[in-house]
Amino acid sequence: MSAARHIPRVEATNYQISIDATYTPSPQGLIVQPGDQVSFYNNVGAGVVITIYCQPNPPAAQVPYTTNPPNQVIQIGPISYGNSAGFTAPNVNSAMDYYVYANGVKQTGPFSVQVGSGPLWVQVTAAGWPDEVAIPVGGTIEMVSQTSQSYNVGWQPSDPFTTPLNSVQPSGNSPHTAKSNASGTYTYTGTPKLAAQPGGGKVIIQS
Repeated sequence: MSAARHIPRVEATNYQISIDATYTPSPQGLIVQPGDQVSFYNNVGAGVVITIYCQPNPPAAQVPYTTNPPNQVIQIGPISYGNSAGFTAPNVNSAMDYYVYANGVKQTGPFSVQVGSGPLWVQVTAAGWPDEVAIPVGGTIEMVSQTSQSYNVGWQPSDPFTTPLNSVQPSGNSPHTAKSNASGTYTYTGTPKLAAQPGGGKVIIQS
């Protein structure tokens, strides 16, 4: 009988995202692994209380993880100045975009956290395309049409992915990875255009 294979234990990493006086996080885009700890530190200024609003990423698992109910906006905070709050990355590949609020008012966002290989999902519906989404440098995105219609996708100033993302299908497309030097904002246009909203949006790639 062979000996049992030893699986080394991987220690979790603690990541701190610091929110500065302009409500801008550092880093703005982050890739973590399942089990890692992610915290948001309020470095805005004395007397300012912030809340982080984490967006769902269907059909992938919610980050931060929740089952009751899933796929809803999750709030982290309120976080008073000089303090932090956060979450444990779920044991599943997923991603989230988040916004920074102060006193109930949105200040900045979207910013991005990816767990493992992601991806962040972008769903085209009869209501149109998302206005903007964010992913980290080296992060992944997957687009899917919920309208039974396929779309061609064009990019300005260029396609920022390692393999061309030039179409969206009802079955989805494989996850596309942002280039390592692609930090910035990229505008895309989808054709044919939707009756409810001209097709297109923005992908913000962050480090």
